Amino acid sequence: MRLCLIICAMLLTGCAEKTRTVYAAPYVPADLLQPERVTCPPGYTAEALAICLLRQAAGLGRANEKLAAIDEILTKPEAKPH
Repeated sequence: MRLCLIICAMLLTGCAEKTRTVYAAPYVPADLLQPERVTCPPGYTAEALAICLLRQAAGLGRANEKLAAIDEILTKPEAKPH
């Protein structure tokens, strides 16, 4: 009797419809994937270093904006409407 129950359980589980999960990669624009380059003027004067620091701060700001945009694109499919 126990063998009959095992065989019945195997047959019933074999009839279940298989579910398949398909993951689609979200589209990220190419301009968001480009590195943010910062150039500094030559020299070691206070003015050149100040310009370099300002350019680096601006470059980091642009890079953070790109990361936030990519994060929004990647997490958009996870948001579920209520």
